[in-house]
Amino acid sequence: MLVDATWAAAKAPGPLRAYFIRIRARRGHQISAAVAVARKLATLCWHMLRKGEDYRWARPSLVARKRRAMETTAGRPQKRGNKRGASYAYNVKELRQKEAWIAEHTEKS
Repeated sequence: MLVDATWAAAKAPGPLRAYFIRIRARRGHQISAAVAVARKLATLCWHMLRKGEDYRWARPSLVARKRRAMETTAGRPQKRGNKRGASYAYNVKELRQKEAWIAEHTEKS
């Protein structure tokens, strides 16, 4: 399961992708880079469970959209009214581009 999660993380922008690329460039093998990222994922999960914290690097609008989709699938009633939800930012191109820009700079650092 960790290796499958690694391949997903290696394709999505973020610090785990940057780590995957660094290891792949240094070792020259894609498999060893995947194993290194899988180990890092296991370590991250252990620390998050131990400290009871959420993963710090996440796109807030995408997380809100996924959470709301899970809530409605589980049977939670729809929200009514004209108040914009937290996942609204995912549908605004400028805000999505800003999050992508932040992700790129996080990878570079």
